Amino acid sequence: MFGNSQAYFSQAVIFLFEHDETSSAGFILNKPTEHRLGRLVGADELCPEFADNILYLGGDVGSDTMHFIHGYSDIQGAQEVVKGVFMGGFEEARHGIRIGSKQAEQFRWFNRYAGWAPGQLEAECQAGVWFAAAASGNVILNSQNLKGRDMWHTILDMMGGDYAALSESVKAAYPEMPRDP
Repeated sequence: MFGNSQAYFSQAVIFLFEHDETSSAGFILNKPTEHRLGRLVGADELCPEFADNILYLGGDVGSDTMHFIHGYSDIQGAQEVVKGVFMGGFEEARHGIRIGSKQAEQFRWFNRYAGWAPGQLEAECQAGVWFAAAASGNVILNSQNLKGRDMWHTILDMMGGDYAALSESVKAAYPEMPRDP
């Protein structure tokens, strides 16, 4: 389905933060990298409050972009994308962490994002490349702290029916696949 250069899309769980007739964009929620923000050149000085936050691979578009999502409704400058999920408000978020009113681990950071041209995502969904599902803020913000395949399987199980059966089939066909850390 995906070429070697796009292997990160295999069993990806993507949160669409934008979708209209001109384009679609989202973050891969279940592809953590081995990097923490405090280890990135520049980020260590720009946002030391988030030094221990894991950086997720958000997609394949915008190599020089960083984004974050969170569940704090009271951060000035943040925009609610879906109920209970916000993007932005960087300076206010940093301030909240410094004074102890916010917790750094409640912010999810992404390098890059996934993007689709007009009609591309719809065509890929119709072709069975992607499965669309509504999700709560808790699922999007990953309150269960699931990663990789574990999150993909959990989401399909939550969707039920044929999706849960697909998850079970994949688990049975590939039992030797290592568990995500």
